[in-house]
Amino acid sequence: MSVVRPIPRADQTIRVGNAPYNVAAGFGSVWVTVFGGLVRLDPTTGAVVARISVGGRPWGGAVGEGAVWVGNQQDGTVARIDPGTNTVTWRVRLQASPVGVAAGAGSVWVADNSGDEVWRLDPATGAILGVAHIGDRHEFVGFGEGAVWASSEDGTVGKLDPASGTVTKLIDAGSDADFLGFSPGAVWVTNYRSDVLWRIDPATGAVVAQLRIGTGAQGVAFDGSSLWVAMYNLGEVLRINPTNGQVQRRVLVGEKPRGLAVAAGSVWVANSASRTVSRVRVP
Repeated sequence: MSVVRPIPRADQTIRVGNAPYNVAAGFGSVWVTVFGGLVRLDPTTGAVVARISVGGRPWGGAVGEGAVWVGNQQDGTVARIDPGTNTVTWRVRLQASPVGVAAGAGSVWVADNSGDEVWRLDPATGAILGVAHIGDRHEFVGFGEGAVWASSEDGTVGKLDPASGTVTKLIDAGSDADFLGFSPGAVWVTNYRSDVLWRIDPATGAVVAQLRIGTGAQGVAFDGSSLWVAMYNLGEVLRINPTNGQVQRRVLVGEKPRGLAVAAGSVWVANSASRTVSRVRVP
């Protein structure tokens, strides 16, 4: 008779505040966007070491170009946070709903959830350096594999040249391209409404694999050998073989997990309906 083993739970659960949506890692910390602010976690203990008020409804978070960045969906701002002082050094207001934010190649990149714009900002001053148009409403923008990538609700993933900010490729990646992740030689795209995890060749823009992992996929990240995907509907995170899509491990986290990041030997998952972050140690 076969034995059904229970799905294990996360190694640690950390209460961070209302509606945590995204996670970023850098400057020796894990950063979580929550309603009204940004929470800084110690990656060794999981302890909350700072709470930084930014107001509104933060959504996207990123680390790079000497700072931590928060895109605020509600008030249309992007905030720059100094990790040395845990203070907001400036805000810039866009005619947009900035949900995705990334930093790299000397710029900050902001994806608009109310239109098709991807904004390029000067990380020193917040000045607008350019605007690109990709697909329709966005949920995520990321910097990886030598380029900037933005996903759109209509399934389009756009590749931007980080030097010029121009769109170099438009790629069809399902009905509702959501979160993006990166591994050497690959860009990964989740779809919430379909069961496919898309793999894109970053050099050619070709879709080279479609892995069937189930519906409701959100954040995706690479730990050096495997992918981790947050499953919004199930309240789980999956560890997946990037070659064949085989599920290697399932872990129960909190309700409605969204963004995740890998840092300090663990996966950190923002549970949007549980007011928590789950920590899962990478085996």
